Amino acid sequence: MKKILIVEDDLDIIDVLRIILEDKFEVLEAHNGIKAINIIYEQIPDLIVLDITLPEMNGYQVCRLLKEDEIYQHIPIIILTSKSQKRDRFWGIEAGADKYITKPFDADDIIASIEELLIKKGKLEE
Repeated sequence: MKKILIVEDDLDIIDVLRIILEDKFEVLEAHNGIKAINIIYEQIPDLIVLDITLPEMNGYQVCRLLKEDEIYQHIPIIILTSKSQKRDRFWGIEAGADKYITKPFDADDIIASIEELLIKKGKLEE
């Protein structure tokens, strides 16, 4: 089963995402950027759903750190955030995010985006 890491400090959003994803994926979770990095280094998830506004290390920093590292740069990252300004989207993509989705989100869009990126990276069959 493919591992999806949710990096989010809002426990309600983590709960919703877990419910949406747990039938198809193994769901890991981190509530701040430092914890996310530790989980990524230990378990190497197949995909990361990453908020921008996080304690200790923000989502842009987490994304940039991973995309600059040859070992982890292959992991697709979906930024899922309430930051909807053009500049926020720009910096998310600039940091290396593969997809940028704003909250509130649609469950079907999240699943479709995850499956699309996993297929694109050769981690899931069509």
